[in-house]
Amino acid sequence: MTPELERAVSSAFAEAPLCFLATCRSDEPNVVPVGFKWVEGGRLLIADLFFGHTRRNLAATRRVAVAVAQLDPRRGFQVKAIAKVHREGPVFERVCALLGARGVDARPRAAIEIPFDEIYGLAPGPEAGKRLD
Repeated sequence: MTPELERAVSSAFAEAPLCFLATCRSDEPNVVPVGFKWVEGGRLLIADLFFGHTRRNLAATRRVAVAVAQLDPRRGFQVKAIAKVHREGPVFERVCALLGARGVDARPRAAIEIPFDEIYGLAPGPEAGKRLD
């Protein structure tokens, strides 16, 4: 991934109030809005505070897609990756600290780490849906 693409994807996820996390298993696709998210070092960190179906799907298969879109500027990205689920350790503690910095007095059930492995464009135009990395 080029530095320019990483900056654009990171900026879009950081600036948008919500992104949408999709998970699946053979009998149950699921998508949820996510507000407790942070971008660090070419990856997205997500706090699992209220996941139900998502948690079960992640236990079955860690394959995820996460999408973000903005109207101004008109851009959007989809990231596909194998997520890592942390219930302890440095990534988990980092997400706990980030939640605390937002004034959330709760510990997540897990921290979900999603590397920017595959990036697809979602902006309107001839590049829509194409892999960008």
